[in-house]
Formats: sequence, C-alpha cells, structure tokens
Amino acid sequence: MREQHRLFDEELRIGRSFSGQERHCAFLNLGELTFANVSSVSGLDHIEDGRGLALTDWDLDGDVDFLLTNRNAPMFRFLRNGIQADNHFASFKLTGNQSNRDAIGARIRIKLKGGDWLTKTVTAGSGFISQSSKRITFGLGKSEVIEKVIIQWPDGSEDSLDDLAIDQHYLIEQTMGDPLVKTFVRPTEANLQPGPVRFASDPSITTYVVPPIRMPLTGMKTEDGTETKINFSPDEQTTRYTLVNTWASWCEPCKIELKDFSDEHSKLLEMGVKVVALTTDGLPGQPNTLQDAQLVADKIQFPFQWGTAEAKWLEKMALIRGAFYDVRQPYPIPTSFLVDAQGELRIIYQGTIDIQQLVQDLARLDHPADQLRDIITPFVKSWDSKPRTSNDIRLSNLFAKYGFALDAEHYDQNAGPEKARIEYANAVKSINEKNWPAAQRSLLTSVRLDPTYAPAHRNLADILSRSAQQAPGAQAVNLYRQASQHYRDAIRYKPDNFDSHFGLGFVLARMGQIDAAIRSMDTASKLEPNKWEAQLAAAKLLASKGDYKKAIERLKVAVASQPESENLVFELSGLLIVGGKYNESIQISSTYLKTNPDSKRLQARMGDAYFFGGQPAQAIKEYAKLNPTPLISLKQLWIHSTTDQPELQNKEQVQRYIRSSMDKAPSNDPLARQVLAAALAQNGDFNTAYRIQVSVSRVFRRGTPESKTASHFLQMFQNKQPARQTGAANNPFLRSILQGSL
Repeated sequence: MREQHRLFDEELRIGRSFSGQERHCAFLNLGELTFANVSSVSGLDHIEDGRGLALTDWDLDGDVDFLLTNRNAPMFRFLRNGIQADNHFASFKLTGNQSNRDAIGARIRIKLKGGDWLTKTVTAGSGFISQSSKRITFGLGKSEVIEKVIIQWPDGSEDSLDDLAIDQHYLIEQTMGDPLVKTFVRPTEANLQPGPVRFASDPSITTYVVPPIRMPLTGMKTEDGTETKINFSPDEQTTRYTLVNTWASWCEPCKIELKDFSDEHSKLLEMGVKVVALTTDGLPGQPNTLQDAQLVADKIQFPFQWGTAEAKWLEKMALIRGAFYDVRQPYPIPTSFLVDAQGELRIIYQGTIDIQQLVQDLARLDHPADQLRDIITPFVKSWDSKPRTSNDIRLSNLFAKYGFALDAEHYDQNAGPEKARIEYANAVKSINEKNWPAAQRSLLTSVRLDPTYAPAHRNLADILSRSAQQAPGAQAVNLYRQASQHYRDAIRYKPDNFDSHFGLGFVLARMGQIDAAIRSMDTASKLEPNKWEAQLAAAKLLASKGDYKKAIERLKVAVASQPESENLVFELSGLLIVGGKYNESIQISSTYLKTNPDSKRLQARMGDAYFFGGQPAQAIKEYAKLNPTPLISLKQLWIHSTTDQPELQNKEQVQRYIRSSMDKAPSNDPLARQVLAAALAQNGDFNTAYRIQVSVSRVFRRGTPESKTASHFLQMFQNKQPARQTGAANNPFLRSILQGSL
C-alpha cells in the first residue's frame, strides 16, 4: 500500500491528472427529474482537475457566479454569469440573534403569485472543501410579485413577511418581535471599456526565490571537452552573481539572448554578473550536436564561459522545480538561474532575459528579505510572519531519495541552521519536562550548528543562570560569566528581545556590575513598557546603591502607568519606607486597599510604614489584621521587647517566646536571635542577651549598617540596659524591606 501511494504521488508530481484530462460537466435541471448537458454552451467544460466549487452573486446583479479551484493550473478560476435575461430575483442575508449568528440551518420559503413555492436552506459547506455564499439568491423567472416570505429560524421560531419587492437584496435580522428588514443597494458599476490587447514580444516568467535555496552541484563539459564543476564564488572582487543560462542551437530565442549577452558583456561585468551558458546540444534525445553549439558560439563571439550541461544536472534542476511548484518537470529552453556568491539561487528566468529587468532585479536583491518580499509582491499586503528561512535538510532528503548522494551531502553540510532549530525544539521539550541537563546539551548543539540563532543562546543563558544560583563560589561566578556571554550573543542577533536584556541585567547584577545591570533593565523597559519586571528590577538595583530618590521616581512612573499592579505598588510602598517617606507609603498602600481590600501584602506594608515611621501602637493594630507570618511575628515581638510603653510590652507573650526559643536549638536567622536577645534583656536576663547578641554581631561584616546596629544593642546589654528602639534608626528589620532585590 505504501509503495502504491509513492507511485501515485510520483505521477502527480510529474504533471499527470487525476481525471485523465476529462472536461468539467454542467447540467441544467429541466424539471420532472430530467437534465440537459449544457457543459459546452455554458463555457464550463474546462479540462482541469476540478476540486472546489462555490456559488455567489459576486457582482450583485441577481444571478449566481462561480468560483472554482483546481488541483492543477489555473488553481483558481472565477466565472462571471453574463447571461442576458429579463428574469427577476430576490436575495436574503440572514442574521440570527436567538439562534446562531450566521443563521445556519434557517429555511427560507417564497410564495410567488400563482401558488408556486420556492425553498432554500442556509448551509455551512456546500461541496468538497467548499462554502458557497450564505446570501441566498432566488431566481423568480418572469414573476413580478412575491406574495409571502416565510423564514424558519434554526431555533424553531418563524417569521412571515408580506409584499416584498422583487429585484432586491434583503438583510433580515432576527429579533424578539418582528424581524428587522433592510435592503442592500447594489453599487453603481464602473463603465469600463476594453482596450487593445497587447502581448509581450518575448514573454518570460521571473521567479524570485525567497528564501533563497542552495544551488545543487552544477557540472559542465567545456568546449575543449574538460569536465568541471561551476564555482559560484567570485573570481574577482567585482563579481557578485553567476547567471547560469540553458540554451540550444536549435532555439532561436536562445541565440538572440546569447547575442544580447555578448553585446552587453562589459555592462554585465560592471554589474558584477558573469554568465555561464550551458547548452543541451549533444545530450541524449537532443537533435543537435556539440558542433552545432560551437558554430553558434563562434559566430556571435560569445565572450563568457560556455559548455555542455550534464544530463544529471538537468534532472536535479527538475527536482528544484518540484521543490517550488510541487510538479517535477524540466525547465523550458531558454531558462536562466541567477546564483549569488554564496551559491544560493536567487532568481529563475523562464524565457529570454531583458537586461533592464536584470538591472532592476539586482537592485532589488540588495534589500533585506522582509523588504524584498514587499517589493516583489505587486499589490498592497500585510504579513502574519517573518520571511521563512531555507530548508537544506528537506533538499538533502530530496536529493538522497533520487540517488544524488553528493548533492545530499552538499545540502547536509550547509544545514546547520535547520539542524539547530531541530535541536532547539528538542531543548524546548526537555525544558517543559524540567530535564535541564538534556536541555543544556541540545542548546549547546544548537548554538554550535548555528551561532546566530538567538533563541538558543537566550534559553541556554537562562539555564546557566539557573545553575549559577545553586552553585558555590567560583563555580557560580564562572556560570554567570558564561550566561552573560550567551545573553550578549542573543542580543547581538536579535536586539529587540525583552527577555535577553532582562536576563543579562539579572546576571550582571549577580556579578556585582550594578550600573551595567541597570542599563540592561532600562533597555528591556523601552522594548516592553508594559512589563513591570524590568522597571522594578532597575528600581531595586538603584536602591541597592542607596539611590532611593531615583529608585522611587522609577517606580512612581511605573505605578502611574499600571496602578492595578499589586507587585509595583507593594515595591513602591517598601522603597518609600526605606527612603523615609512613611506617610506617602501609608497613602499609596491605603489607596490600593480601597479597591483591593484582600491584599495581604499591602496590609503588611501599612503595618511596616507605621513600624518604621515610629508609630508602634498603630503598627501592632495593622499587623493584628493579618495571619501571623514568621517575619510579622518577629516584628511584633521586637516592638513588645524594645518599647518603653508599658501597654505595648506584652510581657506574657515575650516570656512565652523566650521559653519556646530556649527549649529549641539556636536559630540560624540573625533577626530571630536579635529579637530573642532583646526579649531576654526586657525580661532582665542581660548576660544571656549579651551572649546571643555577640553571635549576632559576628554574622555581619564590620562597618556595614547591620554590624553597627548589632554593636549598638551589644553595648546596651553589656551595660545592663534593655533594648530601646523606635522608628527606623537602629532598626534591624529595615533591610528586610528590600528582600528579593537582585
């Protein structure tokens, strides 16, 4: 079965027909179950492999026109109904409301004067891969009166319309009451007059190869009998293209074209074009010999290289044609192939070449692929995707299938970009499965096969960055360095990608290059202004440098553009606290809570603003509205242990915390130990408080704000004084506001 399918496919690709060149048929319904074959007189009897047929009143003149599709050319045919008659019509376009919008399934019945009823149904699908117009057109013949129209809607309801005029296009909308009826006025026809028919003296077909594909290995036998391969690399710095021309001595247009090449020899060289003329004379089945070709070349004094084409090369070019048109047939004579210095086929000329056309085409090829696509398309257009890339793997498989092993290897050696994308697809699958080692291997292979493939660089950098976050010391530094390089490569080949700039900023921040990290985040923000992550990261990096003013300004701009973002409001309120703007933090948090009362994070920020702003009693009230997290509990205990206000000291809770903490192994969290020391001092146990505070002091590097705060309380405990602290000064929790920064 598989072999039969292959043979069947081969027949199609060499231009054979499904129908065996049968003509289309059209039958006229004569009534009483009889039909007349009107295929010929109607003009519908084309010899084509017909597929789809759709009916529509295209020009709104009351008769039905035909749209046909075929498997072979022409693949689309429009047949306008131009039959002149004095008959009448009525058409209906239905819009459902209670039923489906397109009114699929609705039935329209028309009663004509004299008692005849006509019935049609709105359908979805009207034949093989076809959909006729949902505007229903009735031919009324000579009848000039429509007595009644009944519409049975798909939901079962029914509307009745009386005394509708003939020769009208009706728009009928289903409503809860009477249907809404409108008429559609046919646009005025433009009075176009036919002009004289002109045909080009030398008709030719120009095919731009977008994306370009690599030329197969092209051999020839020179006029002195030497067999050689054509080298498309430039012989001189001025040579940009090779024009491979196929010709024969029996072909008169070919000889005229070769004469033109000779006459324009200097101009072609100035344009950077060398010509290689390959004759088919002397090949099996050809009427002329190589001597005939020699006479032609000598007579016109052909100045470019010429020789005999390889028979196998002509077969290979037929395969190339099949890659374009899905039909594998030889190119006609003359045909020319414009190949660039990289060996990529750019243009195919079927027929003789006009030198001015060649000049225009060379100028067009200087444009990037996306611009070239616009230039060569002769109508206004928009594109859903970027230009495709060539597929050397497909061509490698194609040539291997037909026994051209060297060409298959030739394409395979240049298939790096396609193989890179296959490896990238494997990596994406591994990423989805969270198989990071496999993903990294595939991505490394992808960037090796195609160093310019930005998505592979970006994803590889993401994985390296992830690994660095879990690696120790020097290993982490090395991984971050590798990640930064791959992010830079991703940006080099695709500079407008948000994720690459953001990822680079993250890695640079981890490497301590804060200013460079901020620049990367700013670039990411410009690319995607609505993505708050980069704006937030830049603000946090500024805050880490102590530049709270600029950090707050950044986040205010971000919040103004996205006031609904809880993350941005939360971080801005925190930076306002660190910057000492407590009332402003309270204001922004309370404003957000008015419309989002369930936001626990902003409720916690309200408590923090009062805590660091020197209003401990109000902070306790705000914290009490939340389910206690470990951090909030520590803040509450800190207030109880460091306040000099008896009503806030809550000695019972402090003692419970002391007993609970002393019964367990010592905590590694310096904040928890700091609170325990303050609680012990509040309870009068200064010796134990001092000993625990010593362990806290050893955690922080000397000279840092945290070290100074720890030393401040160590001195108090040494002097047998309880910890006393209000507001932000010497508050060990201030750094926790910036937790999560880069």
